[in-house]
Amino acid sequence: AGCRDTYEWNQELSVTVATPSGEVSGSAVVHEKVWDGQLPASSSAVEYKISGEATMVDLGGGRYLFALLGGSEERAARTFPGKSGGSAGDHWKMIAALRESRPLPREAWPMLVTFGDVSDPKSVKEVNPKNLAASFGPGYSLKGMTLEITDEAVTTGEVEKVLGWIKNLQGRIKPIGATKPKNYTPTAEENIYSDAFIQGN
Repeated sequence: AGCRDTYEWNQELSVTVATPSGEVSGSAVVHEKVWDGQLPASSSAVEYKISGEATMVDLGGGRYLFALLGGSEERAARTFPGKSGGSAGDHWKMIAALRESRPLPREAWPMLVTFGDVSDPKSVKEVNPKNLAASFGPGYSLKGMTLEITDEAVTTGEVEKVLGWIKNLQGRIKPIGATKPKNYTPTAEENIYSDAFIQGN
């Protein structure tokens, strides 16, 4: 048979952006669940499940910045590192018991995207976190991100208010197309799937 330990917590990712009109922020709470321990016929000793949605920052004028969900569990591990020599289970248990906020380390930053037109999923564009001005214009820059382990409820419905198509779209946000050249390498945008915006809601 085999057994695994289960750990779970809510974490809130907040993103702050400097704009010509001042700073604006957005945040979203997701639920993280971790199963730790090898099971027969399982290829991984640790498995994860996320429920929640991407963090969204309203920049005004119909423009939004999204911090995607991918690697959410890794963000908690990197932001709240365990003690040297401790087991993985001890680390997850420590995180689940925390009620703390810390700056998100640069190596744990999520992928950032925007849309030329929020009604058109194919208009998705990756945003360089070091150069928001290239996507939004002069005066825009990323001030920082924080991660908090919290008792706040999971965020639901906010992304769908802006991306009304998101729950009806399965697979890639921006399809590759059938006429791609041989040995074609998908762009970063073509590797974004709908579950980068919403999972488990």
